[in-house]
Amino acid sequence: MKRKPKPEVSPEIAAISRLSKDGASSNAAIRKRIALIAAERKLPAAETKKVMGRLLTYDIKLFAEKHHVSVDWLIAGDLKGLLRTVQGCPTRPRQDVVTGETTRQEFRRLLLQLKPDQLPALVEILRRQFDNDGDAA
Repeated sequence: MKRKPKPEVSPEIAAISRLSKDGASSNAAIRKRIALIAAERKLPAAETKKVMGRLLTYDIKLFAEKHHVSVDWLIAGDLKGLLRTVQGCPTRPRQDVVTGETTRQEFRRLLLQLKPDQLPALVEILRRQFDNDGDAA
């Protein structure tokens, strides 16, 4: 008798299956992830008491929606879900990417706000900065 080939599954489902086999979806692991979110966002114990109790899927879903957390990450430990959580979290402080162009634009904006009597002080600060052993740092 010939065996039927196993149907191919999507990479996402295969990853979730591997994570599950490794214990990432155990109750202890889910509780750890909830505790991490609570600690990071300084949530009071009352916020997590219900979801940490019996770990009902509905309660996890409500917690995830309320705190903008990926359910994939909370339940399965999927790191792509964690990435989505970090990118979409409105309570997480954002750090803008600073490029040379944005720095130059900010410098121009500030320079234009200076009063004429403030320019000599700025020139002196810059001169000291660059004359410090030839380093700008």
